[in-house]
Amino acid sequence: LGIVMFMPQAWRVHKTRNTESISLLSFILVAISCIFWLGYGFILMAMPVIIVNCVLFVLSAYIISMKLKHG
Repeated sequence: LGIVMFMPQAWRVHKTRNTESISLLSFILVAISCIFWLGYGFILMAMPVIIVNCVLFVLSAYIISMKLKHG
């Protein structure tokens, strides 16, 4: 479920270019959290943790970039 939790939001932002109701701080914190989880995943060499957090980071980074661009 972790992989798909931001997909609807990212799709809506991509489709509408509307980021008015999105909290930039929330997605920045999610991205930072993903970075820490990625580090943890690499330390343990736990591929599920690495894959999920890579996808979540990409989605979060996309939403952040769209928020900054269309904010």
